Amino acid sequence: MLGQHRTLNTVLIVFLLLWILVIHLVLQKFIDENILSALTNKTNKVLLFCALIFTLLLTGNGRVATFDL
Repeated sequence: MLGQHRTLNTVLIVFLLLWILVIHLVLQKFIDENILSALTNKTNKVLLFCALIFTLLLTGNGRVATFDL
């Protein structure tokens, strides 16, 4: 029973990150590129990806949910 709650939490984290990506893509299409240049930097993308991996695999709840999946 507890595995279902951890899995839902992990899915919600991924959903939120993908939702932010969708918002970013919409803003990129309709707003000037100079405003979003900081978000499209390769270094920032790598840092955000590392933060995602860190939160999913190294925190206690995310690690257990990953093993459940």
